[in-house]
Parts: sequence; C-alpha cells; structure tokens
Amino acid sequence: VGCPLAPPDAGEFQTFSSDYLRQRAEAFRSQDVEALVRIQSEFVYSEPGTEEIKRSVMEHRLKLPPDTILSFYDPDPEANVAPLLNGLTCPTLVVHGTDDRLISFATAEYLAKAIPNAQLCAFAGKGHLPIFTTTTEFCKALRQFVREQA
Repeated sequence: VGCPLAPPDAGEFQTFSSDYLRQRAEAFRSQDVEALVRIQSEFVYSEPGTEEIKRSVMEHRLKLPPDTILSFYDPDPEANVAPLLNGLTCPTLVVHGTDDRLISFATAEYLAKAIPNAQLCAFAGKGHLPIFTTTTEFCKALRQFVREQA
C-alpha cells in the first residue's frame, strides 16, 4: 500500500522528489493531463528496460477522463499519515528500491522506523516499483515475510 507520507509542502519530511514536485506543480497549474501522466511515468519507471511498461501505463491512463487525472494530482493539504504510523499493529513490510527517483529511500527508512516492528526490504539499484522490475525477488521477499508472520 502506498500513499504520500505528508503533503508536498510539509517541511518536516519531504516524501516526493523536489524535482518531481516542481514539474508536477507546473503541469497541474496548466491543467496539462498528458504532462502529468508523462512526468509521473518518467519518475516511476526510471530503470533501464521499463520503456514498454511506461508506454503501456501512459496509454491506459490517458484514456481516463481529464477530471479523474487532475483529481489524482491535486495536492491535499490535509493529507498527513505520519502521525498514524506508530499506531499500526499489523505486520508491515516496507518495500523500496534504493534508486527510486519519485520517493527517496530515506522515506522508506523513516517508515520502517516509525511503524512498530516493521521490516524494511531494500532492492538495491531498483526504482519505484520493484514488483514490476524485479518480480521474482519481490515475490520471494513477500513470501518470506508472510511465512515469518505465520
């Protein structure tokens, strides 16, 4: 499950890359849905060999109504899940690529420390979605985590 840790201007902890936020804000101000989808895709699918995934995702997302796309990128100044983290009681596996261009690896480290008994699974050299770019290793880590919880 992924969600912004705090709003984009939250000062105390910047979840998203500042370069991504700047580009997204410019595209959002001009209501340029194609640019919003392209920017997101460039940051999410930044690893070599992900061009086809990026193309497919962009093609499908651009079929959505423009209002749907714009609402996804509309920053919510009230969104801040950080105060809720220490209250989580379910087993939690934080999965993150060390070379994620969208959300810093420091965010994953913060989450793993803030959530009681959370485990951090780092995918060296991988980007935002190791589930797609290193699927076998991702599934192995997930299976191991689930087995440890049983």
